[in-house]
Amino acid sequence: MNRTKVTVLALLLVLPSLSFGQDAESAPPPQTVISSDRLEMETVGEKAFFLFSDNVKLTGNNLIVTCDRLEVHSNRTGDPDANFGKLGSIQQIIALGNVSISQEGRTARAGRVEVIPAEDKIVLTENPIVTDAQGTVSGERMFFYRGDRRAVVESGPGGPARVVLPAIPDLGFDNNAQEPEPDPQTVPADESSAGSDPENTTDPS
Repeated sequence: MNRTKVTVLALLLVLPSLSFGQDAESAPPPQTVISSDRLEMETVGEKAFFLFSDNVKLTGNNLIVTCDRLEVHSNRTGDPDANFGKLGSIQQIIALGNVSISQEGRTARAGRVEVIPAEDKIVLTENPIVTDAQGTVSGERMFFYRGDRRAVVESGPGGPARVVLPAIPDLGFDNNAQEPEPDPQTVPADESSAGSDPENTTDPS
């Protein structure tokens, strides 16, 4: 089966946000290319819908996304009676099934990933896990807010939100060691002289 390859220029407006913290003022990103075994396109009035399925792969700016299905919901400009017209702003992108997002130094896996450009938000659900050099984060749902570089991880019936960090260096404490005897030279003067205090002695006569 011939693979369908589509370069969607309008996706450049949103897909770089999948890089989890990329600087919005950096150089313009390269084109975003989506390839799949099957592509369905539909336009209704001012709306356009793309469904990529089977061996879906998205390659963008320092970014590779693979999944079973990818939905792109977009506005459409130009003649509303034309077959496709021109793509306008992206309203929503949904990646479904075995979603894997790879970026230099970071990977994310989930059953469902939703990108909402108007809110600068990415939502990961269905057992999401994000891993980088600093550790691993998992939870019921994850929200990434690109505009303010903020992330929220929610717990659920499957368990609490969980963060796994690198091992803490050995600080030299031995739990089995006995507490050392006090050094007589470090005993306070009032305690060491208590036995020779005249007020505490008894006249033998």
